[in-house]
Amino acid sequence: MHSHPARARRRSRRSRGGLGRAVLGITCLVLIATLAPSIFGYQRYVLVGHSMEPTIKRGSLVYDRTVPTAELRVHDVITYVPPGSSNPVTHRIVRREQQPDGRIVFRTKGDNNPAEDLRPFTLDRPTQTRFAFAVPYAGYLFIALASQQARMILLVLPALVLALMMVVRLWRESGRLLEQRS
Repeated sequence: MHSHPARARRRSRRSRGGLGRAVLGITCLVLIATLAPSIFGYQRYVLVGHSMEPTIKRGSLVYDRTVPTAELRVHDVITYVPPGSSNPVTHRIVRREQQPDGRIVFRTKGDNNPAEDLRPFTLDRPTQTRFAFAVPYAGYLFIALASQQARMILLVLPALVLALMMVVRLWRESGRLLEQRS
């Protein structure tokens, strides 16, 4: 008669262990998918706005490859810091004009925006990042982690689950000890 509860406990432990392995495996796959392209020379950005939809969805992880600035052409999508801003933007080049002094001036536009970006700009460095590919929705994890509340939940929730598991275990052990004494 005691073998059935013991068998049920073993099954419960196995299923919890399997769930833990599944979560660990998924976490490893997400880490590999987000970090491995960096090994091959890609830079990663999170698209936080809607300006490039439907081409690149909000919340996508955007991977860019560094190329010589001289190779940039109209229709290329680049990630750059616009004049007067400190945040990178991923937009499409809509105009590329060479000035009389030899400088190349760019104009960009988000695919979802009705008009070109306000200011033309030059790229002073010899290299620039150009869009290579995107992983839709994967950036939402990074967007969430930017929030202090989300980071706290990620720390507190596992601690609460562990504490609850300990309380349940103590409760069961105390019940078992009471049974043995009777």
